[in-house]
Amino acid sequence: MKLGQLSVNETGIITKVNADSRFKERLHSLGFIKNNSVKLIMHGRKKEISVYEIYNGLVALRKEDAELIEVDVR
Repeated sequence: MKLGQLSVNETGIITKVNADSRFKERLHSLGFIKNNSVKLIMHGRKKEISVYEIYNGLVALRKEDAELIEVDVR
């Protein structure tokens, strides 16, 4: 499942980041690393931007960027 498909307050475990090396590095620096837990906190207007909790911090991602991250829901 893609990160962008999580429901509000749903948690997933990152299984893969499908981005070019430069953007993947940026996502890794924010905590989007395989086996990390990530929770969808809220969507912005029109669901174009969503806020995720990772490492007790909040990160906003665009919809197209969230689609690059695969998660398993447990």
